[in-house]
Amino acid sequence: MKRKISREEKAHIRARRGKKAVMWATTIMSMTAMTSINAFAAGTDAKTLITKACDVLKIVITAVGFCLAIFGVINLMEAHSSNDPTAKNSGVKQFVGGLGVILIGLALFPVMQNYLTSNITA
Repeated sequence: MKRKISREEKAHIRARRGKKAVMWATTIMSMTAMTSINAFAAGTDAKTLITKACDVLKIVITAVGFCLAIFGVINLMEAHSSNDPTAKNSGVKQFVGGLGVILIGLALFPVMQNYLTSNITA
């Protein structure tokens, strides 16, 4: 005879599936970003190399931040269904941390790229 699964266990199972889906999406996005741009091709100048490398890093960092924010939302929903205030706090922290990583990826890398390429003479 099968055991009946409670609401909390169902929510936990859904959260685990969601986390696995986000993990695979992050892996696929990172691999796509790293292989789609040929950053280290022979015959390119230093400015082009730095520009392409910064673009790849910006995409990867933004994707990681996006996935961290999604993890935070999943944990927040799981904690809300189980009514656990500690887990709610952790989910909010993960979500805000993900938004911070996205902001760093979108704001810091263009500044770093401009700084690195401004000192190169062609």
